[in-house]
Amino acid sequence: MSNGSGKVLYLDGIRGLAAFFVLLHHFCLAFYPAYYTHEMADSHLNGMELVYDNTFFSFLTSGSFCVHIFFVLSGYVLSRKYYRENDLGIIIASAQKRYLRLFIPVGATLLFSYILLQAGAYYNVQAAAITGSHEWLGGFWTFSRPTVVFLKSFLWETMFLGNNQYDTTMWTMSIELYGSMLVFALLALTHNSRNKGMMLVLTSVALVAMGKTQYICFVLGISFNYLELRPPALSSPVRVLLSTGLMVAGCMLGSYEIHGDTKPFFAHLPPVVKAMRGIYHIAGGYFVILAVLLSPRLQAFFSSRLLRFLGFISFSLYLLHCLIIGSLGSALFLRLHESMGYNGAVAVVFAVTLAVVVGLSFLMARYVDVKAMQVAGYCHKRWFKQG
Repeated sequence: MSNGSGKVLYLDGIRGLAAFFVLLHHFCLAFYPAYYTHEMADSHLNGMELVYDNTFFSFLTSGSFCVHIFFVLSGYVLSRKYYRENDLGIIIASAQKRYLRLFIPVGATLLFSYILLQAGAYYNVQAAAITGSHEWLGGFWTFSRPTVVFLKSFLWETMFLGNNQYDTTMWTMSIELYGSMLVFALLALTHNSRNKGMMLVLTSVALVAMGKTQYICFVLGISFNYLELRPPALSSPVRVLLSTGLMVAGCMLGSYEIHGDTKPFFAHLPPVVKAMRGIYHIAGGYFVILAVLLSPRLQAFFSSRLLRFLGFISFSLYLLHCLIIGSLGSALFLRLHESMGYNGAVAVVFAVTLAVVVGLSFLMARYVDVKAMQVAGYCHKRWFKQG
C-alpha cells in the first residue's frame, strides 16, 4: 500500500507505533521505576510492574526493541528507491542531503531543551525524589556549565558522538547518521554488481566481529528490497501462518530485558541461544517488519489513518517526549500527587503529557521536520547538483 508518490504507508505506521511505544517506555521509567529496577520497594502498583515486566507483553514498553525497528526501517527506506531505479545518482543525492535532514530537527530540539533548562522549567529531580526514578528521571539536566554543554552538543557531539545530555533519546543520532552512510556506501560500492547479496552478508559478519551489531539493522533493512522485488509465491494459509509466527517471535524477542531478563521462557533457553542475546532486539525488529511485508492484513492495519498520523509525527515525537516528561509532566505530578494520590496523578499526567507531546510533535513535524527535508533538498541543488 502506497500513496501517489510511491511512499509505503504501512512503513510510516510501523514507525509511528514504535515511537509511541518509546514514549510509554520512558513514561514507565519515570513514574514506575520498579518496571526496570525489579525491586518491590520501588513499586507503586503493589508489584504489578514486576509481574508485567515478566510477561510477553512487555515488548509494548521495550525502548531498545523499538529503536532497532527504527534502524531496520531506515536501511529499508533509504535503499528502496535505488533498488527500483538502479540509479547511482539517487544514492549520491541522498548521502549529500542526509546530515541536514537529521540535524535540523535535532538542533531545534537541543535549542528547545536548552531554553527549558535556562528557564528553570525542568522539575525532574524533584519528581524523581517521589517516584523513585533516581537512576533515570533524576539523572537528567543536572550537569554544570549548561551553555558549554549545549554548544558542544549542538555543533558536533550529538550528531557525531551521540551526546544525549540534553535529550536522552539522542544517543541514537550518531548511529542513525553513520548507519545511513553505511547504507549509501554499500549501495554505491556494489552498484551494477551481481554480488550485492554476498556483500551484505560479509558486511554483517564484519560488523559482528567488530562488535558493531546495531549497524546490522541497516544491512538487514536493505535485504527487504529483495523480498519486495521478488515476492515468494505463498498460499494464503501459509502466508498467514508465517506472518503470525514471525510477529509473535519478533515481539517475544522484543520483550527481552537487556539489563538482565528474568522471564521464564528466556531462562530455559539453551546456552548457545542465550549467548546470542545481544541480537535479540535486532532479530525481533527484523521479524516484525518481515511479518508485515508478508501480510496484507498487517499492511492494512499499519496503513490506518491513526498510525499514519503517528508516523508523520514520529521523529518529532521521539525527540520531544522526554523533554515534556521532565518539564510539564514532572511539574504537574508535583502539583497533583498529594491531592489526587500517586496513581491518580500519574494518570492525569500521562493524559496531559500525551496531548501536549502530540500537539507539539505535529507542529514540529509540519514546520521543522518537513522544512528540514526542503532545506536539505535546496542545499543539495545549490551546493552539489550540476547544471
